Amino acid sequence: AKLAIARLQVDQHVANIIRQWAFAFLFMLLVILTLLYVKIPITAFAFLGGALAIGVGFGTQNLLKNVISGLLLLLEQPLRVGDVIEVDGIRGVVTTIGLRSSTIRDVSGVETLVPNSNLLEKNLTNWTYSSYDKRYSLRVAVAAGSDARRVKELLRELAGQHGRILKSPEPYVLLDDFSEHALAFLVYYWIEFGPAIDPATVASDLRLMIEKAFLEASIVRK
Repeated sequence: AKLAIARLQVDQHVANIIRQWAFAFLFMLLVILTLLYVKIPITAFAFLGGALAIGVGFGTQNLLKNVISGLLLLLEQPLRVGDVIEVDGIRGVVTTIGLRSSTIRDVSGVETLVPNSNLLEKNLTNWTYSSYDKRYSLRVAVAAGSDARRVKELLRELAGQHGRILKSPEPYVLLDDFSEHALAFLVYYWIEFGPAIDPATVASDLRLMIEKAFLEASIVRK
């Protein structure tokens, strides 16, 4: 795998899957050569193999489906090791893509084995398929009568000060709604989505920054 990555410039996740398929092929070849070496004709197992195939056919159906799905994952590459995906209510980072199943590690560090067929047959969301940049929004309401332009500019500046929020595209703020009691603003910002970044933590930090800035500026939040 390392040689393929270094000399052939193959992606690491592709090289790992190729390695697993190569090991499986070599194992089957070794079994056949062993039978031939001890002079046991393979045809002697034909009848037994046919009877066994009938008996375990239903049991191996899912196994074969998952193995074929693993091959399709290698060819189509709808996901790669390191991608953040969500399938069957499980969201996490793909850590391995095996012959039969793949491993997903969530934000709590829990690893779940997902059959490869589920990754192709279920509705799968790949949060990092083409880009790691994702847009989020935060709703903030202040008392009616507040200086809307001042509030809007302050919110934009605070979003730009957060270390996890991207400078490009830069954050922007819209006056979303207003009434006789409150002015509602939406703060839009982009973060680089990944296993080390929790969008909920970024939103929490931003709320704390806004709360502190509003107190200092005597802006009443609703």
